[in-house]
Amino acid sequence: PAAPDRASIEKATRAEHFLPESVFSVLKRDAFLKDQYVNGSSGHWSLEEHSSAVVEQFERFFRGPVPGGVDRSLMRLILALHDIGKPSAARGKGVRFQHEYNRRIVTEYMGKWGYSEREISIAASLVGSDPIGGSLKEGGRAPGAEERFAQEVRDGAKEAVIPVADYFELLKVYYMSDAGA
Repeated sequence: PAAPDRASIEKATRAEHFLPESVFSVLKRDAFLKDQYVNGSSGHWSLEEHSSAVVEQFERFFRGPVPGGVDRSLMRLILALHDIGKPSAARGKGVRFQHEYNRRIVTEYMGKWGYSEREISIAASLVGSDPIGGSLKEGGRAPGAEERFAQEVRDGAKEAVIPVADYFELLKVYYMSDAGA
């Protein structure tokens, strides 16, 4: 099969009867991505199993328009790629650097596939940080925690070129899809 490209990805993400596995079958045509999905793990699941569950959660619970005017097919792709850097981070600098790896890999691949700078910025802002998870892990009790959280959300909104309130709604959809999987 041919390497993934935007046309094949969008055929999968825009299908009338969308199935998450169709996205992964396209993405796994790339040897690196296939290795990440098949050999990488997220808890007790393979990265592919976890990422598929994340996309399924999104489909199950978020039927209306995606916040921030984000295209539904783009959100499906972002969620499919949301932890793609985790296996490389675990083998490299450590899993706590996964968001740095996610950002680099997603930016590189989406650029190669012909996505626009804005689409790439939206994806990078979501996969490249975790303000909600980080805030919850901190418990919001550390000095300056609320300010750091608010600044991360503002920074993400600026990068994605989405108003802060809309970006926060998008971030919640992203986080709930992941956390619920």
